[in-house]
Amino acid sequence: LETPISNQFKQVTRIIAQRNNLQSKRDVFYVQLGSFDSHSDNYFGTAEKLSMLNGAIQCFANNMKGNGLWNDVTVMSASEFGRTLTSNGAGTDHAW
Repeated sequence: LETPISNQFKQVTRIIAQRNNLQSKRDVFYVQLGSFDSHSDNYFGTAEKLSMLNGAIQCFANNMKGNGLWNDVTVMSASEFGRTLTSNGAGTDHAW
């Protein structure tokens, strides 16, 4: 899988694999997938991005499971951005 988000997860995987050489007991990694601020075509654009994210997390999880590390990893997702559920005729508006 070759996407910007999967490449970020691959780098996290490489660093975790070197945790003993780095003398690391606990780390925090940040990856990001941007460009969710679309004003139209939200359904397909969001579905495409979430599919990309799902594939990247699935590859990461499989790698961690293969290395016996999955039970030691926490994956968290957060967003500070929202959209209204109702259409403005061309898409949706910013929401709180």
